[in-house]
Amino acid sequence: MAEVADRERRPDPAASADEVGDFGFPGGSEGSRTAPGSVVDMARRGLGTGSGVWDFSWPREGTAIWPRTSAGSDGSVPGGSAPSLIVGSPIAGTPEIGKTDGVLDLSPDELLTTTRAVRKRLDLERPIERSVIRECIEIALQAPSGSNTQRWHFILIDDPETKLGLADLYRRQFELYEATPEPMYGEDDSRARRQVAVRSSARYLADNYHRVPLILIPCLDGRPDRAGASMVMQASYFGSILPAVWSFMLAGRARGLGSSWTTMHLAHERDAAELIGIPYDKVAQVGMMPVAYTIGTDFKPAPRRPLDDIVHWNRW
Repeated sequence: MAEVADRERRPDPAASADEVGDFGFPGGSEGSRTAPGSVVDMARRGLGTGSGVWDFSWPREGTAIWPRTSAGSDGSVPGGSAPSLIVGSPIAGTPEIGKTDGVLDLSPDELLTTTRAVRKRLDLERPIERSVIRECIEIALQAPSGSNTQRWHFILIDDPETKLGLADLYRRQFELYEATPEPMYGEDDSRARRQVAVRSSARYLADNYHRVPLILIPCLDGRPDRAGASMVMQASYFGSILPAVWSFMLAGRARGLGSSWTTMHLAHERDAAELIGIPYDKVAQVGMMPVAYTIGTDFKPAPRRPLDDIVHWNRW
């Protein structure tokens, strides 16, 4: 009965596309790309470009981490796997980025202005092909990082039991957040008009986080909260991972995927690290994202504050 009730709460695909942000702390041809033995072909078959299927090592720069599972013949990721981890080597060489099957016809401006924080319109039933995720990460790795260190890691969780544990950590903090007073805005402020919808959307994700096909936890070597870490060090730290994650979200949007940047679980980061085997003292989590195909792709630009309120020339 609970499952039926949950299905009934799922939104109509024609509903408003204005999904807004999460609460919390603030070149080769198609033929060459997909030919047998190419990077994309190997990615679709779940293979690395090295001598073996996966390289077992931690930590390693630019790695993608999956729960141990067997991909289907079509590259889809089934559930019900054991929660042990496999660390995959980054794909070698320069990725050839071009058109692939399933890429939406969006201009750069359309892509940038319609990549929403999606929660209610995540398709909780449709599996995601690993090849699609790998392509998104290939693109994300082209993002800049401080001194070109590339010390990022992408932890990808599809194991039901592990997802349930992470969702519980998120929900614990969300319950505390939900009890806090809402921000106060003027009547003419677009943020005031969206408060009810934003809260409803966030509540939906808290109730259904464990049901998303994939959870992404981006990480970076080192810890930004160590004693004596200056503002310069913290800005450089987060600036070395946030562009890559945003690039992942943009690449996902272009392929029909939706996601939402959330940070609630970081209140229990050590518990999450223990759950999925992250060496807490050496590697920090910077967020957690549900990833799924979206119910429809007709997302639109959201209301934003007037430019004159936030743009400053030469002086404050």
